[in-house]
Amino acid sequence: MDTEKPTVLVDMDGVMANFDSGALANIPPTLIVNRADFFVAKDYPLHLQSIIESTYNTPGFFEELEPMTGLFEGWQAMIDAGYSPRVASAPLLSNPNSIEGKIKWLDRIMVPEFGARVVEDAIIDRDKWKYDAIALIDDRPDPHKGPNGENVAKWEHILFGWEHFPEVPLSSAAFRLLKWRDSDHLLATLNEIENR
Repeated sequence: MDTEKPTVLVDMDGVMANFDSGALANIPPTLIVNRADFFVAKDYPLHLQSIIESTYNTPGFFEELEPMTGLFEGWQAMIDAGYSPRVASAPLLSNPNSIEGKIKWLDRIMVPEFGARVVEDAIIDRDKWKYDAIALIDDRPDPHKGPNGENVAKWEHILFGWEHFPEVPLSSAAFRLLKWRDSDHLLATLNEIENR
């Protein structure tokens, strides 16, 4: 990894890869609701929760996800602006194939556009607070910032997505990015963080 360029950690599920679309693939479209809980299955009654959980725990689930709209443009914009984007994704503990699936997804989606370094530098770890960066782009409203809840993370959290909420419950993020296509806003946010 190029240590001269400021690192930006980027979550995968719900940020790079369209987790929700994959997880809800076996639910009738008329029953799909806007996400209100970070854990997508919790937005549904029990009989649908089991279908959703079964779907995202399927062995090939992760490698088949579609990229989020505008991902390539946003990733390239960060590179062009002198940043070093780096994947930082937590494994899904209920799916024993999640780590392998995420690496296969990166190989299929990101490597053809950005090279093998995307996989070589990827972090698959729940403890994102351990890694140095200026920012973490993550759709989790409350990413862990330290081993006992204390804030030891060196990055600023940029909350991704949640376009249907003007304010996201449980989020303490000072920064937001609604979608990848808004690369001007992304770069302005990173510049503000870097200059603090």
